[in-house]
Amino acid sequence: MTYIDNTRLDNLVAEYISGNEPIYSVVNKEKIEHSIWKIDDMNSMNDAISAINDLESLYIADGHHRSAAASKVRESKMNANSQHTGNEEYNYFLAVAFPKSKMTILDYNRLIKEQ
Repeated sequence: MTYIDNTRLDNLVAEYISGNEPIYSVVNKEKIEHSIWKIDDMNSMNDAISAINDLESLYIADGHHRSAAASKVRESKMNANSQHTGNEEYNYFLAVAFPKSKMTILDYNRLIKEQ
């Protein structure tokens, strides 16, 4: 997912990662480092939630079919659950969102070969 660049959110992320160690970090064969930080203090969580809630929109940059399928599964499970509260795991969707300026969407072309 992506969103229009947001200085407040960028600053929160930069501040958090500069003062905390990642819980996971790996360098791939192309020498690109991938790291994950866990936000585990309530103040930082609330700041992040507030900044994300203030975003005008999130855009699905890739995976719109998977997102639509997950939405249909959620609706089906919700309708089948007479005790639905909204807290069930099917109400959540794991995603990652990057600011537009940090996103590059490359062409994905399929080559079809006659046999």
